[in-house]
Amino acid sequence: MMDRYTPPMPIKGLSAPLLRPLPAIFTYADHAVRTGYGGSAEGRSVFTAHLRAFRAMLVSLTRRAGLREGTIQRLTDLCEDLAGAGFWNMPDNLESFKRELQRLHGQHGKLLKDAAREQGEHLRHLFREETGPCRILTIHNDQTWPLAGTLSGHLVDGCWYDCETSHEDEGSARITGADLVLLVAGELPVRQDIEMAVDKADLPLMVLAAGRLIGDRNNMAALRTEHHFRNEGRTVLCGPLAAIRLYQAIDGCRLSAMLGQESFSPRLTETVTA
Repeated sequence: MMDRYTPPMPIKGLSAPLLRPLPAIFTYADHAVRTGYGGSAEGRSVFTAHLRAFRAMLVSLTRRAGLREGTIQRLTDLCEDLAGAGFWNMPDNLESFKRELQRLHGQHGKLLKDAAREQGEHLRHLFREETGPCRILTIHNDQTWPLAGTLSGHLVDGCWYDCETSHEDEGSARITGADLVLLVAGELPVRQDIEMAVDKADLPLMVLAAGRLIGDRNNMAALRTEHHFRNEGRTVLCGPLAAIRLYQAIDGCRLSAMLGQESFSPRLTETVTA
């Protein structure tokens, strides 16, 4: 095991599109730093795909902002170093990457944010072109079904996933082809047979504890359901439904499953912090 600590990276002032690939990059890199092990080939492939997406988006943004190519040379070199370096170099490369990204935005943040507003759809295309589509299946019960449209909008428009919604009454048939299943629980959990079917299919599963989103934040029945899933070792996310909280938790949960970890704690301070 590698006894190295990688502190969180502040996100204040960073252009939103460049944040999108970071959870997968940091989850994998932090795993390599902690264990000295690269995990599965599938997990490493997701890591390198998100590095390519970050680099492509960065190049597009800086060109749109009218910055010289040399402005980002150090950061693009670090993308290559992270993708190709041995794990013993990962801690230093990861810290250098964070510092260089913050330095770039400290000097050119306004120009990059303006360029990002002008290139929204193009940057989304670049991201999905490099990483490929990721299909999220959300499964609701009667109490959380009214959230289905809002949540789907966040996942598609804010997080750049493909999303399908399902009611628990439809059973587990639609889990086939999903990259991650998101159970949206309120006072009651989603049917246990669906949870068991997701486990049997060996799919990443995450729980959105929606009890706090649909009524009294101190609803004891909803809190008991939330604690039930936590006690099971599930990855549990509570509201609000900000895009960065959703994609950080989902990408972290999905990649952690690929790396053989049982669960992922979606705490912003482990990866980025406002």
